[in-house]
Amino acid sequence: MKLLYRINTITLLFIALQILPIKCHSQKKRKLTPDDYKLWNTLASGKLADDGSWISYSISHADDKDTLYLKNTATNFKYSFPSGHGENFTSDSNWFSFIKNDSLNLLNLHTGKMRRFEELSQGTFTPDSRYLLLYNEALKTFTFHNLKTFITTTIENVKKKNLNPNGNMLAIITEEKGLKTVKTIDLSNTLRATTIAENSQNSYSGLAWNKSGKALAFFEECKNENPELSCNKVHFCSNMDSTPKSKILDPLTTASFPKDCWIPLSKIYLSDDSKQLFLNIRAVANEKEVVQTDTQKKLSEISIWNTNDKQVPPPKKEDKPWVSIEKWSVWWPENNTIVAVEDDQHPNAVLTGDQKNALVYNTIEYLPQFEYVGEYIDLYLKDLKTGNKKLIVKKIINEFKHTVVSPSGKYVAYFKLNNWWVYNIATGKSNCITAKMNIPFYDVECDQAGAIPPYDLPGWTSNDEKIILYDQFDIWLMTNDGSKKEKITDGRKRQITYRIYDGQIQRLVRNNFYGFVAKSYTDKEGLLIETMDNTTLQQTYSIWNKSSGIKELIRKDMKLFALQKAKNSPVFQFMESRFDVSPKLILLTASGKEKQIAQANGQQKDFFWGKSELIHYLNADGKPLKGALFYPADYVPGRKYPMIVNIYQKKSDEVYNYVAPSLKLINGFNPTNFTTEGYFVLMPDLAYKLNEPGNSALNCVEAAVAKVIEMGSVDKNNIGLIGHSYGGVETTYIIGHTNIFKTAVAGAPATDLLSFYLSSGGYGQSNIWRFENQQFRIQAPFYSEEFLKNSPIGSVQNINTPLLIWTGNEDKSVDWSNSTKLQTALWRLHKKSTLIVYPGQEHVLTDQTYQEDLYFRVKNWFDYYLKGVPPAGWMANN
Repeated sequence: MKLLYRINTITLLFIALQILPIKCHSQKKRKLTPDDYKLWNTLASGKLADDGSWISYSISHADDKDTLYLKNTATNFKYSFPSGHGENFTSDSNWFSFIKNDSLNLLNLHTGKMRRFEELSQGTFTPDSRYLLLYNEALKTFTFHNLKTFITTTIENVKKKNLNPNGNMLAIITEEKGLKTVKTIDLSNTLRATTIAENSQNSYSGLAWNKSGKALAFFEECKNENPELSCNKVHFCSNMDSTPKSKILDPLTTASFPKDCWIPLSKIYLSDDSKQLFLNIRAVANEKEVVQTDTQKKLSEISIWNTNDKQVPPPKKEDKPWVSIEKWSVWWPENNTIVAVEDDQHPNAVLTGDQKNALVYNTIEYLPQFEYVGEYIDLYLKDLKTGNKKLIVKKIINEFKHTVVSPSGKYVAYFKLNNWWVYNIATGKSNCITAKMNIPFYDVECDQAGAIPPYDLPGWTSNDEKIILYDQFDIWLMTNDGSKKEKITDGRKRQITYRIYDGQIQRLVRNNFYGFVAKSYTDKEGLLIETMDNTTLQQTYSIWNKSSGIKELIRKDMKLFALQKAKNSPVFQFMESRFDVSPKLILLTASGKEKQIAQANGQQKDFFWGKSELIHYLNADGKPLKGALFYPADYVPGRKYPMIVNIYQKKSDEVYNYVAPSLKLINGFNPTNFTTEGYFVLMPDLAYKLNEPGNSALNCVEAAVAKVIEMGSVDKNNIGLIGHSYGGVETTYIIGHTNIFKTAVAGAPATDLLSFYLSSGGYGQSNIWRFENQQFRIQAPFYSEEFLKNSPIGSVQNINTPLLIWTGNEDKSVDWSNSTKLQTALWRLHKKSTLIVYPGQEHVLTDQTYQEDLYFRVKNWFDYYLKGVPPAGWMANN
């Protein structure tokens, strides 16, 4: 009996062990609720040591208790630093620093010893790994910590500091006992200090280095109660790596300095070769202030609009236009001459790559815009030595990356008549380099109104040797005269788009250079390439070089991002995610093996979660389109589910996006929130015909919905529609022309297109351009039936779909009266609708209380109409 009992006990235990994991596993999974959203965190990649031995990353939490992590890529040994941020490695990968609680922490990566520098919240390593530089803003002290000898040296009374790009010389401004001084500290020679300028009367500011770190400039501020009578000076110091030579720009003694002008404090920029200094100059207001009576003041504020105005609203007249605008100029210290870069005729300027010339233009030459269907400019080349101008091209579109200057300053590329042209600065001649190619370099899929844009021009190869261009799929290298052309990829055959990957932020001399400046790429060392399969949206990262062509690094049916290479090692880090896979930080080793470093949101395994799928369908014209379909978290094949369709132009590329559940929603919608609530979510691509944006959207949405219904899991009687902004326009139009949706939600929609066309936005610009040059895609006359048929309010009598509208009463993009008009019309016609107006909110909601409120109201709305849940209290009057 004892033996039998023992056998039975063991048998029962064995059976229990087999059953228990299954039972426990099923118990672990539960439905996600809004109370659980706070568990979610965000993983962000950090820095990768130059030799690839260490990697940092951070995890941010909903309660703002963020943590910085540091991990050894070989041993997996890990440090965690709660509230740490601002991390850096030395170039020799021996040291690591981070900031925590206004203190800088220094970690020896070999010994593990940590040192804290209190109240030193700014720190940087020198490129040679010799020093850790520390600045205390409050105490005005600058500290040099030698990482070799561990000797610390501190300089007091440091008001400003600037390390040169090479990291071997520091410029500082000190003030002690009334003496103001500009000094340099040689970091390559036992911290030897050299005084550049000093005085006991005027202050110094605006320290600026040139790219090579061999020239320094700064302001000398001459104080005056009236700033326009100031006599500020500029100091320029060259040969900083040997025997410094100084020159001073003094408006009172420089013959070429513009009359009745002065030097305001602004950003100084030095040319790469140290021969030019760029600064702002402003005119002195000579006119005496006119004292106006109350009546005169009121009359002066009257706005008058005329038929011959070039813009609506007409620009406000400035009494002193020259005084109110600072003009960019260049000073040549060698011969002490000044040339205006910008002037009244051409107030916009972009430097060429060598800073010897500037592209200058005027944005008001082709007005009103509706006569030219876009913003056009005449482009001139200005010689910054002589001030002479030469016309490059007339009437080209002024849009992002339509005109690009080469990095070495030899060429200007511009896009005109659907082709790329290259202007040779030395010869003054332009060549069209793509016209004879049987391949379009313009966006063949562009369906917006206005000029068709080009595919990107990322830059040139070294020394401007070859220009790099994109077509729809491939990357091209061409000589600047177009005589030689090389396609380095083969994407067209397989419908795969190849692009150069560049994760580095481009630093610009001035903000208005954005879109005009290109990068230089070293094709000999290889180019990082990212690809996208246009059929499956599968992504890859690869390396291309001349000898071996393309070598693939990573291929995934996931979203890939944040690629970074170790500077001195063939090691990469990248992040990957999918709708159902929280972001992971991955290390790609030198041998090509993947190693997971970190992943956020381990708690996700405890909850039911949906999945995503890419669907393909044809619109009414037979055009192939894609859509992102997200499955309910509790999906069971054979069961029918309600579905919400979320629209805004093209959205299929969101199919792999991981979206954390959240109540902080600027537009009230989150696909994860709704899939965990038992909904399918569809995000279809929409294709448009000019002058038919409404019907175009309708046809595409109907086709996408029909495709999903055909798949068998969606209840065709319980489908909702939601869109915000232009998606709100599409939503309100669609429900006036079809009854396939049981309910709809529209956020901040433009509903009366005639009124919207003839009005101005909250930023003072007419809305006409939105129709004739942009996403509203209507160039038909505003009084024509072809125009008016696209207006949602024009078909309000046909709306039978219960509609929830929301808006902010300070929306500067789409005036909230568009929402009130539609609601009033629906109210008058006894249609089921509700309008929610959020006070103090603009086009999206930024107040967290309102964000949460909107989400729950949208959820209440869909739950009532699509699931049959009893209505929330606020819906009682609907």
